[in-house]
Amino acid sequence: MCIRDRVEDESKLNLNPVQQRILSTGMIYQFGRDKVGRPLIYIHLDRFKKSKVSEEDFMKVFLFVFWHAWKYMQVPGKIENCILLLDVNEIGILNFPKNILQQLLSDTRPRFPAFLEKVIILNPTTSLSLSWSAISAFLDDNAKSKINVIKKKEQSKLFQQVSPDQIEKYYGGNAENLKVFWPPQDTYRQYRNNSIPVSYTHLR
Repeated sequence: MCIRDRVEDESKLNLNPVQQRILSTGMIYQFGRDKVGRPLIYIHLDRFKKSKVSEEDFMKVFLFVFWHAWKYMQVPGKIENCILLLDVNEIGILNFPKNILQQLLSDTRPRFPAFLEKVIILNPTTSLSLSWSAISAFLDDNAKSKINVIKKKEQSKLFQQVSPDQIEKYYGGNAENLKVFWPPQDTYRQYRNNSIPVSYTHLR
């Protein structure tokens, strides 16, 4: 079976007005690529926790952004997966949304096999970092192997995988902090084979 046959009908990924507004908040967005060209997808879990967005709407928008990167930012045989960065921005252990993390991993695996290369957790509290092994106990071994935790004082570790010009200044890179989050800015034009599909230009 072709990998694309495993993805649900694209029409089911259409966003309602509430979900379209979430795209403009910077809660979930795609920006930059790593050194081998993998697209980077950011999720600001702190913004989600502070919002009144439902988990259902959150997951629908995430799957839409993930699907967009999967369909329009791959180069067959060269770039076939992505990096997911979760900014927890000092969310404590008690408030860490374990169920969201579990959904992110479980919902992408059957829909987009092998597309998720790695998950990087950014800006964790000290207690979250120290307790990560216990917190991640609910994940299977495959999921655990994909996750790296990078403390705020260690953000320079990102540069081992991503060039500074592909990272916003907020994270210590050279790229300007985004003010417009949709449509995505594909910073590696040489990897881009497709324009944003006409059917989604209304989300600009």
